[in-house]
Amino acid sequence: MVFVFSIAAITSCKKDDDTEETTSTTTTEMSLTEASAIVRSSLYETNGGFLMHLSYADGFIEDELSSMNCGSSKTAHVLATGPNGGDDDFSSDFNYENTLACDTSFSPSRFTFNYSGSLTYESLEISSSSEPEGSLLVFGLSDSNSTNLVSLNETRTSTVQSAYHPNRTYTNTLSLILSGVQVDFSATKPIVSGFGTLTISGESNLGDSYEYYGTVEFNSDYTASVTWSSGESSTFDLYAD
Repeated sequence: MVFVFSIAAITSCKKDDDTEETTSTTTTEMSLTEASAIVRSSLYETNGGFLMHLSYADGFIEDELSSMNCGSSKTAHVLATGPNGGDDDFSSDFNYENTLACDTSFSPSRFTFNYSGSLTYESLEISSSSEPEGSLLVFGLSDSNSTNLVSLNETRTSTVQSAYHPNRTYTNTLSLILSGVQVDFSATKPIVSGFGTLTISGESNLGDSYEYYGTVEFNSDYTASVTWSSGESSTFDLYAD
């Protein structure tokens, strides 16, 4: 089964100048501003992020759950392109293996969506070519609750070009673990709440290595907050892209 998302195009622009300081104290490692942009891209639907996987899972469960037996799996090849009315342009190619688990009474209880693929995107902040690999789990398939519990574990290896420092290229790895995410699949903006941890590490083409640790929290106003171990934080609209 092939799922294709076709989304209208929009023109975006890039910074042409390098705002990097030239003093002797300047480092060439990735900044937290750039790291935060990578985290946002891993969540946005139009960057092939968490919200895109949620959208795919929602459609698959609605279309295929009734025809699957406990323990059975189905595979899918999903192509998606963007942007979707925002500033980001992306193209993704994912393979999914989707497995249904049941409880002791043989009622559907959990879907596991294992995925891997390739992804390119370009935003006002960064351009990237990535190879994401991960698992999305959706619990509570037979519950009467209005929300489902969702978790995600993804590793995204990327080559990143920053608009903040155009002379820099980063070889970067993002590890993202989301747990206890409450999702209302019937809502236009489905994420209700949740929490996750993340690690970003890599090396610039100028020789500096880096490693950052942080958390991400989904707020009730449809925003997400990223807080780094240094104490720096930022909040952004999950659905603004």
